[in-house]
Amino acid sequence: MKQLLTTILILIAAFQGYSQDYVFRVMLNKGSNTYGSASSWEKLVTGTKLTDKQTLKLGDDSYIALLHSSGVTMELKESGEYKVSDLNSKISNNQSSLLQKYSQYIMDNISEEDQSRLNATGAVKRSIYDIDVYLNEYGEYYSNMQIFDWDDIEGVDSYIVTIRDKFDEEIFKKEVSRSEIAVDFSNPKLRSQELVVVYFDIKGEENTNSDGFGLKPINDERLTVLQTELESLKSEFKGETALKNLVIASYYEENGLYTDAITCYRKAMALSDDVDGMYEDFLIRNGFKDKTN
Repeated sequence: MKQLLTTILILIAAFQGYSQDYVFRVMLNKGSNTYGSASSWEKLVTGTKLTDKQTLKLGDDSYIALLHSSGVTMELKESGEYKVSDLNSKISNNQSSLLQKYSQYIMDNISEEDQSRLNATGAVKRSIYDIDVYLNEYGEYYSNMQIFDWDDIEGVDSYIVTIRDKFDEEIFKKEVSRSEIAVDFSNPKLRSQELVVVYFDIKGEENTNSDGFGLKPINDERLTVLQTELESLKSEFKGETALKNLVIASYYEENGLYTDAITCYRKAMALSDDVDGMYEDFLIRNGFKDKTN
């Protein structure tokens, strides 16, 4: 019995030591940031575990998003030094369970592959016979502003994006020089449509027409729930940050709103250096890209 009690105490101590292995993990990292102590500083990367005996040093125009071991998030935007123990003392449990859920979802999806792709650039495709668009054959959208994204094709200078209504009447057409386009669906010609079909073509090339992608606005019983939960998530943040857009992207992904998720990922990528790998993983796990691409 005494030996059993000793074993249990050892296991409890080991578990406590494991559970207190770190105070924060780095979710997002922009700029020249380091961590450590006065005698030793290391470059900060996404996924780094921070203990209460360490210090963070933020450079100019830098940004860090942290996930506390309790599930609470924290964002640092001002340059300077931050003791992890001080940050830990400022943690409160007033964040919603919804925010904590999607923050943990982001952290769970950060893999070693992300680290090797922190400075990844957009994929360049060498075939000129089709365009790989990151859309399902048919889908729904929630937000007015939608960003459509596709694989860039080597040697192509311009793409044509055309939107038609269900009667095949053209209601939108635009030429772009990059492999993405932002479309404002608050435009009355677009918003009033029950269904639109989006086409992506290479300017001046025949036989490159992509299949059309059907898209319609959400307009059912889910709409009220989406509005309520999204407002709750957005209210947790001040201003536009990479973490805010990643959290909302994760929410959209779970609800099958992939164009909305892509839109938020692209916004997050403009705000933080290390979102590219997360976006790549999003495309792969949802079947928009092959892992070998």
